[in-house]
Amino acid sequence: MAQTDSQVNFVVRDINLDFVVAHYDFNYPIPDRLLDAYPGRVRITSYVEDGHFLVEPTDPALTTAQLQAEQGFESSAQYFDRHRNGYAALRAGQTPPSQTAAHGKREQYAK
Repeated sequence: MAQTDSQVNFVVRDINLDFVVAHYDFNYPIPDRLLDAYPGRVRITSYVEDGHFLVEPTDPALTTAQLQAEQGFESSAQYFDRHRNGYAALRAGQTPPSQTAAHGKREQYAK
């Protein structure tokens, strides 16, 4: 969110506790969609190298739950839980649950 370097050894930043860390898998178009739908009302911080992005409403009238429901994206925690449950079922010799997520049929890495 903010970092120090050799020239700056102290940083300050307001933190909105209503945020979502999301994985880019199947959510690649979401940052652009949010910025287009809510110009100046949502902050997106991208960590493409790590495969994640952070969504923070900057408008107190918006919530991340509202944005997730509207745009159909899941948090990284939800994404990884789906995968953990699937792998646990496979290890137990069971058919894993369907991997249907909030994104529906969206392309994995397409806008």
